[in-house]
Amino acid sequence: MKKGKYILSFILVLFLTGCTTSKQVIEDFNCSLIDYPVRDFKVDLFGSIYTIDFKNRLRLYDQNLNLQFEYYNNTLGDISYIDVTNPKKIAIFFDGFQKVVYVDDTLSELARYEGELNILAIGSSRDNNLWIYDGLDYRLKKISRNNKLLLESNPLESYHRLNIQPDYIIEHNNMVYLVEEGNGIAVFDNFGTFSNFIPGDISSVFLDKNRMYYMKQGAIYRLLLDNAFAEEREIKTVSLKVKTAYIFNQNIFYLENNCMKKTSID
Repeated sequence: MKKGKYILSFILVLFLTGCTTSKQVIEDFNCSLIDYPVRDFKVDLFGSIYTIDFKNRLRLYDQNLNLQFEYYNNTLGDISYIDVTNPKKIAIFFDGFQKVVYVDDTLSELARYEGELNILAIGSSRDNNLWIYDGLDYRLKKISRNNKLLLESNPLESYHRLNIQPDYIIEHNNMVYLVEEGNGIAVFDNFGTFSNFIPGDISSVFLDKNRMYYMKQGAIYRLLLDNAFAEEREIKTVSLKVKTAYIFNQNIFYLENNCMKKTSID
């Protein structure tokens, strides 16, 4: 009887300790823009902000960070990546289940894509199809809405010294960028022909007009895409802890210790 009492007391202590710890974590998190820890986020061309939290909820905010809509799906695992190139057709990638869910501008589900490919990275195409990087044969592929293969590149390993496993894909101005954060960017044209490789320990890549922006060593850099001899230019130092940041107008939104923050370029 005494032994059972000790066990019960021990369980009660663990329970109370766990509750105290969880409460302390919530109380310790203090963020002025969004009051919960953010795992990742994106900003679309209209300045709308999409956050992913640690409960796997996707939330849409306007430019003033007023909550508009929320999407939650607990059947497909964690969200790996969201593509907000087209705010009317947002692609949500669940790599654990190899599925892409499309939602509209209210985060209501439109359609799903699933194929017999080993998808490592995705990105929306301008013609409403899907770019994927297939880990089975190491090729960049464009897939139609009916799961039809529209085009594909040669295997990436066939290009001299090109060793990349992209995290995401961006199509911009008839070029396709396969980004592996911390390694570099493989650049193709929109027919799947390899163009060049941009090396570097970079993250949070986004493109606007003829400019590429990215984070490197705690600062935001800009590279002019239409000038083959252009050198990268530092826009603003943020913090060495920051890996994710996006610019909209003159504001920089960034994540530091899972807290959404904002600063100006000037």
